Amino acid sequence: MTASNGYAILASMKDRYVDREHWLSEGDMSDYIALAQSTPGPVAVSGAYIVGHRIAGLPGALASVLGIILPPMVMMTVVFYAYDFVATNPFIRRTFLGMQAAVCAFIVSITYDNIRAITKRDGRVFLLVVFALAFVAMRFLGVSVLATMVVAAVASVAYFRLSGYGKKDKGGRDV
Repeated sequence: MTASNGYAILASMKDRYVDREHWLSEGDMSDYIALAQSTPGPVAVSGAYIVGHRIAGLPGALASVLGIILPPMVMMTVVFYAYDFVATNPFIRRTFLGMQAAVCAFIVSITYDNIRAITKRDGRVFLLVVFALAFVAMRFLGVSVLATMVVAAVASVAYFRLSGYGKKDKGGRDV
């Protein structure tokens, strides 16, 4: 269990399901993380549903979602009833400040893993270019997130359609 955010949970899921249990490949996990990030709602819930469904079907998806939702719900219920103690306790406040640094490290780790997975598979540098251009457009040119997402999605779909990505040969293998 993590006490931070969805990205930390996704990093923990990758550690468990890819590195330790070998239930998923690194490429599959990278795809699932990207898919979870693009769906509405909490990224941890989406990621848990996708991975749970992939590993054990609908029962796995339901168990994964409950496993992601219940611990924070219990924790937040306890915090709600002990709010005054939590809000004024200097030790707890310092702990939360430390967690912010850990969350930043998790986000950097996931970004690094995704970039590494993208460059390993099929040598697709196009996605890195889209990522860099989207960052520059939003950070330095003031382009809205929505406009950036629409342009990146259209460009990516067009690129992958034109490049033949995902097509199968007669033997059922990716081309």
